[in-house]
Amino acid sequence: MNPNGIVVAAASGRSGKTTLTLGILRALSRRGIKVQPFKKGPDYIDPGWHTLAAGEQSRNLDLFLHSREEVVNHYRYYAKTAMLSVVEGNMGIFDGVDALGTNSTAELAKLLNLPVLLVVDATRTTRTLAAVVKGLMEFDRDLKVFGVIFNKVGSRRQIKLLEEVFAGYCPVRILGYMPKIGEKGAIVERHLGLITSGEVKTSNDLLDYLSRMVEEHIDLEPIISLASKNIVTVGPKPLGRGEVKIGVFKNEAFCFYYPENLEMLEKAGAEIVFINPFYDELPEELGGLYIGGGFPELYLEELARNRKLLTQVKKYAQLGMPIYAECGGLMYLCDKIKYNGSEYYMAGVIPAECQMTPKPQGHGYTEGEIVRENPYFPVGYCLKGHEFHYSRLNLTEELTFGLKLHKGQGITKGQDGFCYKNVFAAYTHFHVLTYPKWSENFVNAAKNFRVKGGGFNASLAACNF
Repeated sequence: MNPNGIVVAAASGRSGKTTLTLGILRALSRRGIKVQPFKKGPDYIDPGWHTLAAGEQSRNLDLFLHSREEVVNHYRYYAKTAMLSVVEGNMGIFDGVDALGTNSTAELAKLLNLPVLLVVDATRTTRTLAAVVKGLMEFDRDLKVFGVIFNKVGSRRQIKLLEEVFAGYCPVRILGYMPKIGEKGAIVERHLGLITSGEVKTSNDLLDYLSRMVEEHIDLEPIISLASKNIVTVGPKPLGRGEVKIGVFKNEAFCFYYPENLEMLEKAGAEIVFINPFYDELPEELGGLYIGGGFPELYLEELARNRKLLTQVKKYAQLGMPIYAECGGLMYLCDKIKYNGSEYYMAGVIPAECQMTPKPQGHGYTEGEIVRENPYFPVGYCLKGHEFHYSRLNLTEELTFGLKLHKGQGITKGQDGFCYKNVFAAYTHFHVLTYPKWSENFVNAAKNFRVKGGGFNASLAACNF
């Protein structure tokens, strides 16, 4: 295990973990330290910011979706290529899906043998924080606390009092005191969390500002002392021969893809062709289509305007092209999307109206059984994933579902994974390390669609379950 790293954690969400993590990543990178970012749990947005801040692709580590061995191996593979690893936790440090916190940030830190840097929100409090931090440190004595950063500090007087309090009641290394950063260093939030890094024209300016704030207010030397100069050079993972084209919708409307999903498709023999659904058409000789999640509801006019692409998607779905769609992709395949009193016609593959709502319709991990034949997963397989959506589907006719959830909402009442010929469309987001054969099956189905002219039986026969 490479011990050269830290886990950034907090007592609760919205304590400033992401802001400080980004500032630390950019500051270390600017000092010439090759740092590998990771994000605990299911997330697309924070890793996107990590990647921009560090100049290295951020990776997810998830103890619910993946086994402990898979998480360790995934961490090792990328951590050994960097001088230092920074893992951003999520929620409160001991929070998880159960009362034991079996998939918590604390459990991840212990599994990876990494020390924890606690971010503590110091808004309008001083002495009480000693009780909070001491309680966190003593709650699990196997956890190694590396140090503390106080965030949102209001004055020099508060800093002086915090120093006195912690010296007397809770001796711990204090790495610094971050002031309230205001609008200049704030990343706008919306219903799914922060806005994506690609949507902020001044993203790099913002990250540089956070870096300067960290350099000014945080002592980075203890963190830098953990860095190793023994970096293992690992070339890109071997790719397949590009035997078939698989299109991937990729722009600000569809930007939620785990990098491993795309990498594993390439390794299995896919030539990834990115498609901007605002302007592009489907490429020639396409074998399959992957439509991930994102924010299609924010770009409905642009999506609806490209009628040629919408028509092509429906046509090829009817011909049996393998199409795998998640959340936003599911919405795109519906007859229409209703939002803010307006209707926007979409691809019409799924006989349903997608309605945006003011409250989450599904949020958290999902788990269920594959109950219908499809090109991607074997019947009987227990699929784990996650969902977070403010939309729901109003069905205009009975649908065929391939995934029966016993955890999560899905499309309706635990039913998810709309199946039609070689289309599989679900609210459930999937990480390929959960079922690596997904990529091989997808590519085989795409190749058969090209060779045999499509059709469900041809594509299904190619799959290796």
